[in-house]
Amino acid sequence: MRNKRGAVAALLAVVLLGSAIYVLGWSTILSVKKVEIIGTSRLDIIQNSLAASSGHLEVGKPMARVNVRVLNRTLADISWVATEQVHRNWRTGVVRIEVSERTPIAYFATATGQRTYLDETGTEFSTPELLQKLPQITFATTDLEAKKSVARLLSLMPADFILGLQGVHVSSSAFIEMQVSLTGKVLTVRWGNDQDVATKIKVFRALFALPENSKALTYDVSAPTSPITK
Repeated sequence: MRNKRGAVAALLAVVLLGSAIYVLGWSTILSVKKVEIIGTSRLDIIQNSLAASSGHLEVGKPMARVNVRVLNRTLADISWVATEQVHRNWRTGVVRIEVSERTPIAYFATATGQRTYLDETGTEFSTPELLQKLPQITFATTDLEAKKSVARLLSLMPADFILGLQGVHVSSSAFIEMQVSLTGKVLTVRWGNDQDVATKIKVFRALFALPENSKALTYDVSAPTSPITK
């Protein structure tokens, strides 16, 4: 009798376990009811990337089979996405996708002519649409540190410099110069590296305000204690 009861209990446990696995993994009872994407207006790109990935996110998929790790990796592979997070709400069946976009501060052309953007960390990325009103950087080096250096320098530039920026030339992380239009004149400002930027800006403004520099078109503040104008 005890053996029969034990067998029944074991069979019931197997049935319950199988039912739970079915409900979680294949049944539509606990399935994705809705996918929410916030932080970007490029919804189609995000949706298509997630649907095409090995994570294959779509409405109707069992929540237990939504691979959050794979989906996060898929989002991270989109170059213009800065941060990503995937949340599952088992109660409501909502999968929430939170992303933030990289903010471009400048662009440069690759060897093939492709427009590539830089954010303030020096990270390269592309976008599905052409972004306007950004300064162009010309690189004479492929050094990663040079890209980080010029990105940091640009992120610290005051608004009037950014508005008047005509171009940026980078020979190395230690040689960065800009062409900037201020009060109707196009000036060349040699910054050197991305260190002591606040001091260099202060020195430049002091030199620019001097009457004897009214005809100067080049300001070298790479060594702010020994600036040069010509």
